[in-house]
Amino acid sequence: MRILLLADRSFASRERRLLHRVEVGLIDDGVRVVRAIPDTLLYTQTDSITPLIAYPEKVSPLLPRLRTSQLLRALSELDPPLAGPNEQPIDIIHAWGDRAWDLAVDTAEATNASLAFEVWSAGCIHHTHRIERRAEAATPTPLQGVWIAPNRAIARALETEDLRWPIHTAPWGIHADPRPRPPHPADQPLAVSLLASGRNAHATQTVLTALNTIIREGVELLIFLDAAAVDHRHSVWKHAARLELLPHLSVIADMESRRDLILRTDLLILPEARAEVRSILLDAMGASVAIACLTDPFVEATALPGIASLAGEPTVAGWTNALRPLLTDPDLRSEQVRAAREAVESSRPVHRQVEQLLKAYRSLADQPPLAFPNAPAS
Repeated sequence: MRILLLADRSFASRERRLLHRVEVGLIDDGVRVVRAIPDTLLYTQTDSITPLIAYPEKVSPLLPRLRTSQLLRALSELDPPLAGPNEQPIDIIHAWGDRAWDLAVDTAEATNASLAFEVWSAGCIHHTHRIERRAEAATPTPLQGVWIAPNRAIARALETEDLRWPIHTAPWGIHADPRPRPPHPADQPLAVSLLASGRNAHATQTVLTALNTIIREGVELLIFLDAAAVDHRHSVWKHAARLELLPHLSVIADMESRRDLILRTDLLILPEARAEVRSILLDAMGASVAIACLTDPFVEATALPGIASLAGEPTVAGWTNALRPLLTDPDLRSEQVRAAREAVESSRPVHRQVEQLLKAYRSLADQPPLAFPNAPAS
């Protein structure tokens, strides 16, 4: 079986570790894997253990098929080759990140590959019917596909959409840190990661105000703020300055992509309920990092008791009430991180995700093989 893992810029950047784990698991099961990412990221992803090919991230509207043709050329130039003459070069294209979905359909139409789409957010669900219509209109034959949900909450949402393609659930898996985190030194400030999208300045400002309240009560904090929160929203930086928080604040670029810093902090705060699944939450649980967030219907961890401290409402009072016990009570914090770690260890192993992905792939592979009509002559 030959799988192309096709990711858009956002997904390829922030979910690099997730893609790497999937690659390793698939290879262990004998699958041949190729990862395709935008050309702007090609030299940043040196951890890939599979062939890594690039497609142009930006193309002229006058050349709508340029990305597809360059992707096909890169596939054909792999050594050893993926397929023999007159054979389709790839069996299944698994698209991660909805901005790569149309490219996946175009590439599948040119190669007769089947399709798998990772549906990781509410925004993705809005595109599902359009993608199915595009696949059905493909020539010379309609394309086959499956929808893959990273948890049961998204699978249930997909089931209400009356989609034509089957829906599979493959919960994202992680490797939990086997070493328990030592107790935090009582004479050291607590380190807090604030992971914001930059789309909701008010949400970030509200959390900063709550943290400032707790600092004024005598709790020493170091706050690491995602640069996305201030890159296009200078109001967040001005708000922190008004609160006199700047001595406590460090701004970190690409914080989610380069998540090692987050996984060394004591607390991860997600100020927005984005209706998105992101593996940083699972990685934090596996690394014994405490979590504070809002209830999110698409994030199952927020529905499990004792896993995260939930702000009852997105207000200063709501966040202060959620954060204060977590930052002042080491025993409470230890109990929460223990419960979170046990939860991911038991329910989110990587091998289980890979097993479910293979089940979805094989459901497509059961289709009769199709000749690849556009293969270059050998």
